[in-house]
Amino acid sequence: MPLFPLLFLILEITALIVVGNLIGVLPTILLVVGGSVLGAYLLRREGSKAMAAVQETMRTRRIATDSPDPIGIVVALLFLIPGLVTTFSGLLLMIPVSKRLVADRLRRSNRFVTQPGAGGFVPGPAGAPHRGAPAGGSVVEGEVIDGEVISENVEPHSSTSETDRTGSTSGSSERPLPPTDRD
Repeated sequence: MPLFPLLFLILEITALIVVGNLIGVLPTILLVVGGSVLGAYLLRREGSKAMAAVQETMRTRRIATDSPDPIGIVVALLFLIPGLVTTFSGLLLMIPVSKRLVADRLRRSNRFVTQPGAGGFVPGPAGAPHRGAPAGGSVVEGEVIDGEVISENVEPHSSTSETDRTGSTSGSSERPLPPTDRD
C-alpha cells in the first residue's frame, strides 16, 4: 500500500477520535454523515451544471463560456468522502480566496492546461495543443471520407496564384508543387 493513503487514513482516524472526544460520538457521526449528504447534493448540482454545459456545447457547437468550475466538483467530492479532514478541506476550498489560489496553482501546473474560452482544466502538459485544435497552423476546411481528402477549401496565399498550386508555372517565379499520387 502506498504511503500517502496510509498516512491520510491515520490522519482521518486521529481527527475523528480527537473531535469525538471533544464534542461527543453522536455529534461527530452527525457531522460526518451531514458532510457526506452535503457532498452528494453539491456533486449533483455541479454535475447538472456540467451536463447543461455539455448539452449547450453540443447544441451550439461552441465551447460554453460559463462551464462549471472544476474546483466546485472537487469540493463536492471532498464533502462526499466521509471524514473530518476531507470535509474541512472542502470547507477551505469554498472560501473564494483559497479557491482562487488553488485554481491559479492548477493553471500554472504542468499537469493541467486550460481551454481558451472555458473555465475548465484539461489533463496534459502545459502548452500542448488540445485535441481538435490546430497545432500552430490555420484551419483548413474540407471534407474527409474514410480518411481520404475529397475536397479542400484553401484560400490562396498573396504571392501564390491558384495555378501555381496545381503544378503549372504560368507567370510566377516560384517552383511548382510536385504532383501527388491522386493527380
